[in-house]
Amino acid sequence: ITGTEKFAKVIDFLRKQLHRESL
Repeated sequence: ITGTEKFAKVIDFLRKQLHRESL
């Protein structure tokens, strides 16, 4: 796995967490 893919997965995870908290 490349650094970019790992970074993208982390960002996607954080975005889901933020969306979940905002509900």
